[in-house]
Amino acid sequence: MTSAEPAKKKESRDTRVDGGRYGNIVFGAPLSRKSHFVRQVGRAGGRVFGRPYFKLIVHNKERIPETGAAIIAPSHRSNLDTPLVGMALDRWMRFMAKDSMFKSVFWSNFLVALGGFPVRRGKLDRRTLNNSFEVLERGEVLVIFPEGARQSGPRIKPIFEGVAWVAARSGLPVIPLGIGGSEAAQPIGVKIPRPQAVHFVVGEPLAPPQPLPGKKRVSRQQLDGFSAELREALQAAFDEAQASAGTPNAAWTDEDDQRREPWED
Repeated sequence: MTSAEPAKKKESRDTRVDGGRYGNIVFGAPLSRKSHFVRQVGRAGGRVFGRPYFKLIVHNKERIPETGAAIIAPSHRSNLDTPLVGMALDRWMRFMAKDSMFKSVFWSNFLVALGGFPVRRGKLDRRTLNNSFEVLERGEVLVIFPEGARQSGPRIKPIFEGVAWVAARSGLPVIPLGIGGSEAAQPIGVKIPRPQAVHFVVGEPLAPPQPLPGKKRVSRQQLDGFSAELREALQAAFDEAQASAGTPNAAWTDEDDQRREPWED
């Protein structure tokens, strides 16, 4: 065994760190004072300009706990969704963001300051899961877009099991969040957002799946069942939010069930 092998072995155990790609940032760690200051400035600026521009309204805000850990699962129809959630809701939140956004050490630190940490789209790896659990264990709010990527159309697409898995392991309920009007404000292919009202509808929290009697873990069937339940709850919140924002959903067809997989393009 060479002298380099023990260090390499030690590094591989810390799944929060992705080598030197992101400047050895520990994504699940608490934010530094500097990062928190950047986040405060970003939120203040967003609220001053973003709230009136998009006429943000949140319905059923009381369903989000004022303190303690929580999992929020929003619909996803626009690149605006993440910053708008940060502007509209009162709690500080941590977001899963596509890893391609973390292009350099500078951008990685900036996105971390805003509450983000990278996820490889299309799957939930151990590093992302560990970051998620650290965030929740500290009593923070974790935002996971269950459709996996920005989608289009009136139908909530089949969702990934990552949300169900995190809920089952943490024992926390999942709060559906319908976002209405964001696709009209900035649909796919549009770079400059339009002045469109964006409304949020907070759905009833869904209790996480629990192991069956005599079992230590939640079964695959239970995870699938919870994901299906979350999909329909999110659809109801999304429909209500779209109608409230003045961009009601049309009836969907079988084609609207197809999920867009941008990482496969």
